[in-house]
Amino acid sequence: MPPSPLETRSFLPYFLVDRTGSLRGTSFTDTERRMELFYYPRHSKVPPEHQAYEVAGTLYTDPLPNIMITFGPKGSLGNVIFRRKAEEGGDRVVRMDDYLLEVEDNRGQRERKFTAADESVYHWTWKTDENEWTCKDLSGDTIADYCHEATGEAGSRNMMTVTEDYFHIATELLAALMIMRHILACEKIPLPDPQPVQADALASLTSS
Repeated sequence: MPPSPLETRSFLPYFLVDRTGSLRGTSFTDTERRMELFYYPRHSKVPPEHQAYEVAGTLYTDPLPNIMITFGPKGSLGNVIFRRKAEEGGDRVVRMDDYLLEVEDNRGQRERKFTAADESVYHWTWKTDENEWTCKDLSGDTIADYCHEATGEAGSRNMMTVTEDYFHIATELLAALMIMRHILACEKIPLPDPQPVQADALASLTSS
């Protein structure tokens, strides 16, 4: 039986290297091989001009909660879909604008808050402290951050860090981050039509 997270605590954050740095699909691998996260496109059952992405992951060999996020025509915000078994009531669908709420200050959409599965509220903010993106709890403690070197460039400098105690909401943190990055990208440059991800990057997942 694989070890549980509590049995293998290292008291170090998860340092998750972003393989592609792309909004079109990527994977994140912890430098200590404890956790892996995936963000990949779902092409089936998606209406024309819409986009859907699955967020999944594993902690050691245990699966983390799956989440799907969808976008409408011209990159408009869609839904956040929390995957659940039928006996758990089936998938839970929430509008992005109802899930990831704007914080009313002078940063506008560059700061949003959400209530995670653990019923706690977290804020993702752009350009704070020393990080490109920072996620904090209501006490002001940083629980995750993300740094992206340059659009479209892969490499170890593209990294998401998650505090060890928050492994249980890692996929939710990633889903909220990717929505925030999508919003910022739409503000700067209209997003092009989805392009296929490199075949060797996510083949094992996109075939599912």
